[in-house]
Amino acid sequence: MSKQGMLTLLIIGYLLEVRTDPIQIRNSQIAVTSDGDQFWPAAWVNDGIENNNGSADNCGCCAALKRPSWLQLTLDKTYLVEKILVLGRTDKNFEQFDNITLSLGRQDQSLRNEALIWTNLSFPMTILSPPREVDFVRVSGGKAPNKMTKVEHWTICEIMIYRQAVQQEEGSDMAGKCSEVRNRLIPEFARV
Repeated sequence: MSKQGMLTLLIIGYLLEVRTDPIQIRNSQIAVTSDGDQFWPAAWVNDGIENNNGSADNCGCCAALKRPSWLQLTLDKTYLVEKILVLGRTDKNFEQFDNITLSLGRQDQSLRNEALIWTNLSFPMTILSPPREVDFVRVSGGKAPNKMTKVEHWTICEIMIYRQAVQQEEGSDMAGKCSEVRNRLIPEFARV
């Protein structure tokens, strides 16, 4: 193989390995359903308004459901999801996330629980490494673990789902596509 061919192969390999920041899935591509009594509408977790300043009581942008209950976000198609951020109220009731569970899944599989990383009391998230194929994201609020708590509702202001920057087409053969590109760019491989 020529030096030019090797250099081209090296550059292509590097470009395929370069990672970019995940891209947020647009709200219009997500449907929200829930069970349980709603104090504030469940659809508000997907309204695009982040309540990071001020009272959740006044913003009209947070969902609040009576425990136990769940919120489910159904994506319009399967995505390779890298990150999920759950934004809660920032003004009070920081026990809102006590006993919550994040579950992910596909239409043809059972939901699987994922660990939440707590950056502070209002912003838990999960980072999926490697990214996972996801159709559904469900956040469940179980019974409050502390009998002394007076908060019977749990509040979520926004759920943000981020997909992999380079989205593989469903049912595509990535190995086949890579060899196709390689053979077009470096003709010596086509002869091997």
